Amino acid sequence: MLEPHTFPLAVAVPTVGVRSETFVWRHANGILPGRTAVIGETISNPAYWTPDGPCLALYRSTSDVERKVRHRLERSGIRPAAKLTRFLKDHGVRVVVAEYLHSLLPYIEDVQQAGVQWFSFGHGYDVSALLKDPVWRERLRVQRGADGVFVRAESIRQRMIEFGLDANRVHVVYGGVEVADVFPERRPRDDVSLVSVGRMVPKKAPLLTLEAFRTAQAQHPSLQLHFVGDGPLLESARKFVEMNGLGQNVILYGGKTLDFVSDLMKRSDLYVQHSIVDPATGDEEGMPSSILEAMGVGLPVVSTRHAGIPEAVREGIDGYLVAEGDVEGMANRILDLARSSDSRRSMGEAAWRRACGSFTWEHERSNILRVTQVERYL
Repeated sequence: MLEPHTFPLAVAVPTVGVRSETFVWRHANGILPGRTAVIGETISNPAYWTPDGPCLALYRSTSDVERKVRHRLERSGIRPAAKLTRFLKDHGVRVVVAEYLHSLLPYIEDVQQAGVQWFSFGHGYDVSALLKDPVWRERLRVQRGADGVFVRAESIRQRMIEFGLDANRVHVVYGGVEVADVFPERRPRDDVSLVSVGRMVPKKAPLLTLEAFRTAQAQHPSLQLHFVGDGPLLESARKFVEMNGLGQNVILYGGKTLDFVSDLMKRSDLYVQHSIVDPATGDEEGMPSSILEAMGVGLPVVSTRHAGIPEAVREGIDGYLVAEGDVEGMANRILDLARSSDSRRSMGEAAWRRACGSFTWEHERSNILRVTQVERYL
């Protein structure tokens, strides 16, 4: 048995406190509440969440220049390993779960030498774009020695097995989200409200979502779109809205809190997201948390057949899926749901029931505990 002040689990992240990474916050504060330490390269400034347990920042600066310098030093074997080893020992850490396959890569040997079990989570960029880069592919081969690797979809699990990981050590764990206790009824109405949530980056294709909405709104003028997310394409999205005269129908909120997003989804009628493979980098989604969150509050989903999305959204049951880049198809599916409150209700209820059965935080937590067996150290 461990002493009450020890922390058998540590969650390792590139940057602690990032707003968009709600899954990291859940892992850090929810897998073993009050008994989890956190390790980060740096701490976000501002930090949008804080760990409940002790936190180690390996470095102070978050600048891109210093990060590149650090990574070069780490590849040369120069790293603050002693600081990490002391942290693990002082807090009684027995299991480390690293968010993203490339987190803690320079320190894995130190973690293993400390007698600590090591698991990794693959999310999106790390199981797509990085695996297409020859240099990163070589570096990521160290994952073959992990005690386990978690991924968000069966299609990604197969990719990791093809990469050379032991099939028995690759586990599909769907993201856990808040799910309404009862199906949220919504009143039928013509002024249908759409919601989309996600960082404004190429793989989430915000301009294609906006173009699909513009096409649908031309035939259904009362449609409204509420778009939450910041990022490099936010300014392009603002220009698109302005140039197409959509200012009365589209609200771009920028980055917002989880509570804001949850409240907005509860007041909306359907969820839309046009995810694609980034043609420049090969970056892909894993299983978008925002889609699962939408299903959890009973929203039908219109999205694309991309990465793990078809494992969550069943075509014609929980919503509709179109091919990547099929803006017209997405617009037509938006119109199908906008014109039928019965379809919105039936698909929304099916989505909610699907979330109840597969996408709750309780499901995710129990699967992580089952695989890591970290509770045996309590």
